[in-house]
Amino acid sequence: MTVEVTYQGKTYTCAKNRPLLFTMQEQGAVIPYSCQQGICQSCLTKVVKGKVSASSQIGLTDEQKKHGYFLPCVCKPEEDLDLEPARKLSAS
Repeated sequence: MTVEVTYQGKTYTCAKNRPLLFTMQEQGAVIPYSCQQGICQSCLTKVVKGKVSASSQIGLTDEQKKHGYFLPCVCKPEEDLDLEPARKLSAS
């Protein structure tokens, strides 16, 4: 099974059983990354449409979660998603 993921104006076909980061990179997406294990948060991305699993938000602040941020290196998508690069949250 696959889902459609839109990121920076391009659509990627992603497997439900593989992390988004790897599937999207194989199709030419440029997403910064480092540890590939959900620890460093280099790949932090924002979901603007759709829902990601709570497991792809482990280690994020409540504020990041509230704004839809997640880690595509550990996210196995369950539904179609629209994504955008993460932006720095302003201090409250």
